[in-house]
Amino acid sequence: MTNSDTPRGQVRRREARAASAAENGSARFEDDPNSVKAQLEKEKKLSRVDLGVLFWLFLAILVTHYFDVVDAVMYDPRVDRDRLFWAAVMIGISVVAAAYAIIVVECIRGKDYLKESPWAVPLATASSLCGWGLFWNCMWPVWGVMSFLIIPSLFMGLLLGITLIPF
Repeated sequence: MTNSDTPRGQVRRREARAASAAENGSARFEDDPNSVKAQLEKEKKLSRVDLGVLFWLFLAILVTHYFDVVDAVMYDPRVDRDRLFWAAVMIGISVVAAAYAIIVVECIRGKDYLKESPWAVPLATASSLCGWGLFWNCMWPVWGVMSFLIIPSLFMGLLLGITLIPF
């Protein structure tokens, strides 16, 4: 692939055409949906890092550290290990479905995941709700009412952290 075949090379060619059109007094590139301005706005919309993603990721890290989540899950005798196993399976299914939709379909194939794989969103939703319920049930003896704040922040940080994987 040559440099001019890359998306940045295409943008540079459009910028050069727009500059030559501006010099000639032609305004045909201003209303073009493939113009430089439209292309830059599209690239801004595709940015994966925003304030919400960073908030949930920071909150998940903070909750994990403050509430000793790893120690509670691994060593606390009050945790029901059978329910914890099935919660992990359900959360794993949710993460795999979300990763497939975000990474494979959106980033690698460049297609809309709602059209390409419409099953991914309902599967991820159903399995994460089952996983949440099981995880709440097995962790309730450890954290009590705080489970309703701890578990959603961990899951949101996990799912939104997938979007920050560089491709």
